[in-house]
Amino acid sequence: MTSAPAMAPPIDPHVDPPPRARRAGVGRIWLHGALVAGGVPLSLAPLLTVLDGGWQTVAVAFAVVLATVLVLARLLGARWFAWLPAVVLAVPWLTVATAPAEAWLGVVPTRESLAASGAALLDGVTQILYAPEVPFAATFEVVAIVLLAVLLLVLLVDGMLALGAPALAAAPLLLPVVVPMAFRLEVDPVSLAPIAAAMVAVLVLGQAGRVRGRAVMAGVLVAIAAVAAPAVLPSPRDADIAWPGWLEGATTGVGAASGPPMLSTGIDLAADLQRGAPVRIFDYAPSDGLPTRMRLTALQGIGPQGFVEERGELTTSFADLGAVGPGTPITTQVTLGRAFIGNVPIPVQATSTGDFSGTWRWDPASQSIGFTDPDRIVSLNDQAYRVASLRPTPIEPGVSPSATGAQDAVEVPEDAAFFADLAAEIVDEDAAPIDRARQLEGYLTDDSWEYSERVPLDGFGTTEGGQWSALESFMGARSGYCVHYASSMAILARAAGIPARVSIGFLPGTDPEADGTFTVTTNDMHAWAELWFDGYGWVPFDTTPAIATGGTVASADDGDEAGATEQPTLPSPTAAAPSASPDASATPSASPSTEPGAAPTASGAPGAGEGVRWDRVLPPVLAGLALVLVVLAPALVRALLRRRRLAEGAGGALWEVQASLADAGRRLQTSHTPGEIAAAVGALPLRERERRALDRLRDAAERERFAGEASTSHAADARAVLAGIRRSIPRRQRTLRLLVPPSLVRVWQPQHHDEGVDALR
Repeated sequence: MTSAPAMAPPIDPHVDPPPRARRAGVGRIWLHGALVAGGVPLSLAPLLTVLDGGWQTVAVAFAVVLATVLVLARLLGARWFAWLPAVVLAVPWLTVATAPAEAWLGVVPTRESLAASGAALLDGVTQILYAPEVPFAATFEVVAIVLLAVLLLVLLVDGMLALGAPALAAAPLLLPVVVPMAFRLEVDPVSLAPIAAAMVAVLVLGQAGRVRGRAVMAGVLVAIAAVAAPAVLPSPRDADIAWPGWLEGATTGVGAASGPPMLSTGIDLAADLQRGAPVRIFDYAPSDGLPTRMRLTALQGIGPQGFVEERGELTTSFADLGAVGPGTPITTQVTLGRAFIGNVPIPVQATSTGDFSGTWRWDPASQSIGFTDPDRIVSLNDQAYRVASLRPTPIEPGVSPSATGAQDAVEVPEDAAFFADLAAEIVDEDAAPIDRARQLEGYLTDDSWEYSERVPLDGFGTTEGGQWSALESFMGARSGYCVHYASSMAILARAAGIPARVSIGFLPGTDPEADGTFTVTTNDMHAWAELWFDGYGWVPFDTTPAIATGGTVASADDGDEAGATEQPTLPSPTAAAPSASPDASATPSASPSTEPGAAPTASGAPGAGEGVRWDRVLPPVLAGLALVLVVLAPALVRALLRRRRLAEGAGGALWEVQASLADAGRRLQTSHTPGEIAAAVGALPLRERERRALDRLRDAAERERFAGEASTSHAADARAVLAGIRRSIPRRQRTLRLLVPPSLVRVWQPQHHDEGVDALR
């Protein structure tokens, strides 16, 4: 007779899982955490070729902290939601990196800090996309993007490991390789060895033992693919990628510009001029302390669509920047702000500079410093350089220079025949060139003209509709902004036989501290006409209302479209001239392409002679204190709960004993009686005094629960029992369980045995 198979005894949910299964589950959790903490930092190795600075320590520390939080969260029972505390902890890190001044105590996010963090992260993306060359600076915005990338990699790798898919967990480790490829860098296969090692470790160690042999083969194949990928895949920059509009800088349309200004060769300045609030573009400090105009480029070419930039023979020499005519030598220190740069601003009569190298080029045709690729735009922040120039001597009354040079700037296209006829009506053909220029200037600056940035002249400043017809409409409306006035003056001068072009740049800006350092914003973006006169070179003729009458800005701060006619006049170019001429040669201070963050060295430059900046020192200190409070917060909350429970009689004291038992790693159900709780505690190696205290506490709690007898405080007995419970915790775990008490996550929970894993919840 065949005996029936013995049935397995039922699993008691109140009993801890077998020690072996429990140790296996704990070991698996720590192993996965180690793979994340080691693999993600190794995957960042390709960034070493493109990103300069000390970002590595912060990124590695961030990855280790996140991995540790994920491990602790799983040990405390948060199996599928372990990512939540990691994300919560990541928020203060990103806040400290991007917006400590706007956050509460430098670390707790506020509405203002969230907005500032979003702007900083967006700026970090644009700095990476528009980096001038590699390696580029690890600004705090770029470091914030690195931290965000670390967070995403940690969550991806950890999530795939938790799901038991190590092959998918290894794949995200290849993502950082895309960054050097995007900059068209040849990725050295040797530099991919750390990534390959991390991927193999994830594939092999992330598998269960029974399939580890196959994982080794898969790991070898993945490592080979990781090394071979850069040689096979095309560069992302070689692909025709349409970047989202929010990554392309200033947009067009009324009030649409919200990102950094775009300093390039375009003639349409409306988007930046119509911003709701001005944005700082750069500061400059002339050696003579007087304001000056700064040029981005000169539009000397002409065609059906109006004035355009005409490229000349580019050169890497910056010893001769094309200044012509008499003037006083000066040196100007420039510090760029947050902007997209196609061309850098330089004084209108620049002579030389020594602060540009690498990919920068000088274009004598447009008198601009930019790149070989005219469409290349980079993001530069706080870059400093110096340019030598001339403070031009104005044409004195009675002097009548000729205008026989620059004859390639006298063409008038057929589409602009209207202006040829109009010029013949305005000027005296027999008058000297300077007199004809003044006649045109007088025509465009009488009281019938007004300033407006919101005139509906469709087609002007775009590639559609024909600019000459739009400019003809402006002449009839007699209302427009600087681009209209500059283009009209230039085309009329050409029609009158005087070489002319349109310059795009900036008005002098303001000197807020009255120390000779001028700040230029988007409100100062400007266009003006320049006419050629022999012996003087290109001479500005600005017919924009307000500027033509001596003002310093084209439009009023209050939005008055008629212009700011009551602004203070510019100082005379010859007034307050220094007794000693400054050195005309520019001394290199900091190259925009190699030394980010350099400060101006000219007198009165920002930061000169400053003491301790408490507004910069306090935020990091407060952020450190806030982080300490964040770390200690769970322990403080646990201490408050303990104090309150011990003051609530025998029942509250026994509740605290049950919570402390959970902190020691043994969770009990809410249905347990005082006797069952005492039995669980009594199984621990308590001392005799602690056992007597436990018996008294149990008896008082049973009388209180079942007989309704009121009990006095049993705090002394409870503290004796708690001391015995804490002593049962292994020494290496006591500090961790003190800082992260498991009872705060979940005090009581039914126990189940799923190979020891569920018991760790």
